[in-house]
Formats: sequence, C-alpha cells, structure tokens
Amino acid sequence: MSDPDPVRRVGGEMFAWSDWDPARGPRVPRGNTLFHLLSELASGSRTVLVAGPHEDEILTRLAARGAAVSCVVRSLADAERIAGAYPDVTVYCGSLGKIDQPDGFDLIVAADGMERLASAEGGQESPDDLLQSLTHLLSSRGVLALMHANICGVQHLVELEPGRHYRSDTAWYPVTEHDELRPASVPQLHDRLRAHGLDVSWDYAVFPTSHLPTVFVAHDIARDVDSPLRGPLGSVLFAALTEAYADTPVVRDPRAIMERAVRTGTAASLAPAWLTLARRADATGMAVPHHDLVVGGTDSFVYEFSVAGSDIRRSVLAPATGEDQSAGLRRVADPGSALHRAGRLFEDHLLQLCGRHDLVGLRAALGRYVAWVQEQSSDGAVAGAAALAGTYDLIFTETDFWPVPSRWAPVEPVPAGVVVARTLWGFAVRLITFNRPHPWHLTASAAELTAILAATAGQSLNQGDLDAAIDLEAGQRAADRDLPPERTAELRAALAGVRADTAGVDIQGYREMADALWRQEYQLQQMHALVAWTEKIIRDRDRALSALDQEVRLYQGTRTEKVFTFLKMAYRKLRFSAGRLKRKLRRNRRDATEMQ
Repeated sequence: MSDPDPVRRVGGEMFAWSDWDPARGPRVPRGNTLFHLLSELASGSRTVLVAGPHEDEILTRLAARGAAVSCVVRSLADAERIAGAYPDVTVYCGSLGKIDQPDGFDLIVAADGMERLASAEGGQESPDDLLQSLTHLLSSRGVLALMHANICGVQHLVELEPGRHYRSDTAWYPVTEHDELRPASVPQLHDRLRAHGLDVSWDYAVFPTSHLPTVFVAHDIARDVDSPLRGPLGSVLFAALTEAYADTPVVRDPRAIMERAVRTGTAASLAPAWLTLARRADATGMAVPHHDLVVGGTDSFVYEFSVAGSDIRRSVLAPATGEDQSAGLRRVADPGSALHRAGRLFEDHLLQLCGRHDLVGLRAALGRYVAWVQEQSSDGAVAGAAALAGTYDLIFTETDFWPVPSRWAPVEPVPAGVVVARTLWGFAVRLITFNRPHPWHLTASAAELTAILAATAGQSLNQGDLDAAIDLEAGQRAADRDLPPERTAELRAALAGVRADTAGVDIQGYREMADALWRQEYQLQQMHALVAWTEKIIRDRDRALSALDQEVRLYQGTRTEKVFTFLKMAYRKLRFSAGRLKRKLRRNRRDATEMQ
C-alpha cells in the first residue's frame, strides 16, 4: 500500500512559502557546468541528499546516474511539487537537523549554500549548526559538495540593489555577514569543516554568479599568477561576466575588476561563491574528481582546461544538447579536445603595446593576427568558430594563435576582411568604453579607431566590411541573450554608434559613465581651445594684412600721402605704447596699495 502522503514532514515546515519564487528570494542555482560536476560525484551505489532549493535538472541528472536520490526543502508547497514530479525521489520537508538517517548519505549536495536550510518555523540555527547537521547526515564514506557565498565577492562591489536587505521576503532574520560563526573566507571554511571531522578534497572559485555558475576554477590555479591557464581564465571570465551583467546597471564594470584580479592572483578572493568538496578524514576508496578550470553554460557544452607540463590540454566533458540557430549562427555542440601551447591573452598583449605607445610592436602583433586569419581562410572566407574569435578569445603564443571555444559558429563562411574588421572593431570599442590608454586621438569614434588599427595592421578597411562586422557582432550578442528582432535592431544601432562619449554597449557601469562624461568634457575643451586658436590666427592674419596694406600704400602714394601715412602709423604706435604704460602704472599703484 502506497504512502498517502509522499512528503516526509520532519518538523519546521513552512506553509505559505516557496523558495522557487524569485520575488521572495535569490534564484536557485542552475547550469550545465554545475550539473556535470555534481553528477560526477554520483554513482549507482550511492545515496544522495539534495539539501535546499535546487534546479529540478539536478535531481534528474543524479537519478540518471543510478543514485538513490533524496531531497530536503523547508517549503511544503515546494516539497509537494517535487514529490509529484519525481515519485522516485524521497522528499523531506522541514528543518535539516530533524532528518533521521542512521546510515547517512554518500553524497550531500548543498549548491544553494546554507542560508535556505534554516526554517522560520522554529529556532534559528546558526551557520555552524547547519554545517554540523550536514556533517551528521554524511555517511562514513560520504562526500559533501557545499557552495558557500562570498561576502566580499565581486557582486558586492559592483551591483546596485538599493534596500536589498529589506526588500526580500527572506529577510526575517538579521543579515548574517557579521556572524562570527559564519565562515567568511576559504581558510575559515576549511577550519570549520575540519572541526566537524571533514577533510577538503578539492575546492573551486565559482563565477560569474552563485545562481548561474558557469566557470569553476581550482583555487590553486586562481592564485597562481604564473599559471599557464591565466590566459584562458581571463578569456572565459570576460565572457561569463559579459553574459551575467548584460544590460544591468552596476557601480563599475566587473570585467575590469576581474581582469586585474586574474593578473594579481586574487580572483578566488573575489569569486561570488566557492564550491568545496569535503569527505570524512578517515574515508577510503571514494575518489573525488579534480579539475583545473571547468567552463560551460546554461545549455551549452562543458569543457575543461588542464595543465599538461608546459602546455594546456582542452577536454570536452559533455557535449551540448540539441541544435539551435539564430541570426545566421548555429550553436556549437562539441568544440573537440586538443593540446595547445601555453600563451598570453592577445588582448592583454595589445593593451600593453597601446599603453607603451609602441606602434612598431602593434604593427607586428596585428600583422601576425591578420596573417593567422588568412591561414584559417579558404577562398578568402573563414568557416567555423574561428570566424568569431576576437582579441579576448585568442591565446597568443610565440608561433601561433589558438581560440578559446565559442558557443556559436556562423552558418556560412565569413569573408576574411569582415573577420578582421570585427576583431579590430571590438578592440577599438573596448579601448574607448574602458577608457584604455592608446597612442591615437582620444576623441576618435570606434569606426575611426578601427580604420586606424586596420592601417596599422597594413589593411584597408571599407565601410561594407565594417557594417558586416557590426551585423555579425550584433547577431552573436542577440543569440547569447535570445533577443527578439526589434531588440537586435536596437543593439545593432547602439553598436554602430559607439563614440568617444559612449559609456558602454553591454554593461552599464556608473564609473564608465563618468569616464564618458570626462571624455565629452575633454572634447568640448579641445573644441573651445581650437576655436580660440582659430580666432587668434584670424586676428593675427588680419593685423598682418593691415600692416602690409599700409606698407603698400606708403610706397605707392604721393609724397603728401606718404607723410600722412607715416604720421598715422607713428600715432598708432605711440597710442599703443601709452596705453601699455598707463596700464602698467595703474597695476603698480594697485599693488602698492595692497602692500600698505
């Protein structure tokens, strides 16, 4: 006889509540990258507890691996929904600490953190109490996968959320960032786990947000300023942050902050969250998969970069599911595995040359890039994802370039001239909107700066190639954001209109807006100075012409006219000298009065 109530109520259930309602609290974590990492930990002989609200896909992925899946949520409505959709999943509802499981669970997934494991119906458990409850439910050979939010993450430095502590319905308890029992750093989290009998097997810094984690980088890699993966890490973080904060007002563009963090080895300290894989100190025979850098998306392929000696190995962990086309682009299902030479991000190399005003170096670097595009082309056109590789997608080695995998590729080959124009145009836009130093005129528009970069590379840029390049860029951004045609047209117009006073076209940063206002004021000052200089030149020219005219009259006139002209010139000279003397005496008298 089946149980009439498929939900196991353990006490502390919340009735008129749902943690899946975005109006009441943060969104639940999701994404193919997270799903893959968690499914790697499951196997047919394991029992799994999903603690807290998670995307339903996690339950599906874990069950597909043959694991016996259970979950615990505090909302009764959420528990009933999950029990109805997943009859094979054991659903607990209530407080985490009230679950009775004598044998424990082989895998506990808490990718949403510990904040939503505590129920409002009862005593408020501290973060340390919740961590102890998670540890208590872990079997002797179990693994805990815990996502812990960083109170000093990049999101707290850039996001604009007025009244965020008061608007959320989840704020029935004080903000816990000042709680001494809440781990505030990775070392503190490790210390708390060890205090509860766990050893950390591996941990990741999670980007770009805790609810949409698409980039997982091992802490050792994130801290190593000399790591061969520094170039790919900078590239994937730039793309992930662009997607996460697109069309979002922020204090400052987070990409500029993370760019410096990667260079200084502090990216892990600014990560929005950390994923820690811990197991009991005496556990044996339970292998925990390790990765250096794992990248994916919400519905795209998942791949990893790993260090292979002095080279970089790229391996595909999971292909994309389904085919999709948008704006002349097709979704890449599998970029393939490869072994690459370690190198530097091409954008970083160009920015260094621009900052040093090294035109010779820029000519050589851009010329090498143009030659690489020609090598990738066939009959003057580039096919595949290489056609969309910009300066932030290319790793620059001593002998070659190689692109970081792209989620999109053009359906039809793109002319090589358009590929070069798009890359140079994108670099020109970032030089302007990021207020980067460069050797050319500060007031140049993106189109003008692109033409200058093309000339530096030894290429001629025509308007047709530039228009096609902007169309291609607008199509890729529209595909990433799934924009309707009218929004795509607006985006295309914004991209084509980037000028010196443009703050940005994807992320709306207030600092970038202030920089754009400064550039606009700089332009006005230059215009005023140019007008004043022009007026002075005109006055000097008129004075010189008048003097020449008088001199001509002096030589061509009669004797009487010559005498009259000479006396007139002498009178003007004496009048001018007397005026200067008068002003000097008045100034001296005023100075003497002030001294008294």
